[in-house]
Amino acid sequence: MYQFLVWKKSLIVVSIFSLVALTGCNQLLDQIQKEAGKNEADAKSSNEGSDVEGAQAANQTYKEIPFTPINWVMGAPDRQPQGGVWIYTKEEHPGSLDNSSHDWEKKDMLLVQIKEKKYYGYKMEITALQVIKPDVIRIVVKLNKGTTSSSTEGEAARRYAELDKGAIDPKKMKFIVETETGERLNQN
Repeated sequence: MYQFLVWKKSLIVVSIFSLVALTGCNQLLDQIQKEAGKNEADAKSSNEGSDVEGAQAANQTYKEIPFTPINWVMGAPDRQPQGGVWIYTKEEHPGSLDNSSHDWEKKDMLLVQIKEKKYYGYKMEITALQVIKPDVIRIVVKLNKGTTSSSTEGEAARRYAELDKGAIDPKKMKFIVETETGERLNQN
């Protein structure tokens, strides 16, 4: 009987030891797995961080109004006395444009003229008409120091363009004129 008690006692001690060992190992295993997962996540985020560091969001795009630059064959109309943006329609346009070959039934006309003296003598090219708000159009222009016989030092930079009839409502729209580099130009 004594041997039975020793054996039972040994069995209990071994069982308790095994239970403690297994429980501790399981906890140790769980801890190792958590640390491994954390290290993997840290490595992944540090890899992503290096990729993300120089990333930039896409630039905003805007609806653009199609236009065709007008090149005057018989000479352009006289300049306006001040800078600004004009939309000429069949109903409202200067009398000097009555004899032009412009088709007022199908097209309107846009005139952009810059008043800033530092751009006198520059040639203007319209590169985009962007609708940035329902009532605001950004006119993007490129300005080059005058190189043609029609550009003179003492005259304001300007450009005419043809638009589809009704593409811009002159009574509802406001205009911003900017260079391709983002410099806002004074119209008045």
